[in-house]
Amino acid sequence: MAIDQLQERLRQYDANRAEIGLLALEDHAEIISFVPEDMTVKVAAGISLAEVQSKLAEAGQWLPLDPADHSATIKQIIDGNLYGPCRYGYGAIREHLIGMEMILADGRLVQSGGNVVKNVAGYDLMKLFVGAHQSLGIVASATFKLQPVPERTVILRRK
Repeated sequence: MAIDQLQERLRQYDANRAEIGLLALEDHAEIISFVPEDMTVKVAAGISLAEVQSKLAEAGQWLPLDPADHSATIKQIIDGNLYGPCRYGYGAIREHLIGMEMILADGRLVQSGGNVVKNVAGYDLMKLFVGAHQSLGIVASATFKLQPVPERTVILRRK
């Protein structure tokens, strides 16, 4: 579903005070902008983490998120605050999120944060949406700061 269609659908639901339920964004799945020099990427919320990681790997970068299901979309990861063991070394999704566009229940598209790492304008409202399970609105796109791909990964275990 396109963003403008989703906005219109939400406006209609809001006007009629109807229950919305969960909405999907499979059609809104793309890398909007990727600036390797700035180590930032802006993605549509319907894209899978696996697709994002594949594109970033070509430039030697990655988004240090590792939920159990790499086919999960960015929207699902943000909505559920999904994470894996990398969280202990790199932090949760909140530490990598620098900007977001959200669609509110009345259909308005709002933005929080920006597209650059050193952005200090306004409140950090986007972080309220992490783990909110669409209760505050629907994530449309997200901008992340990236990390270089580690030279190697080592897993240690006790005998």
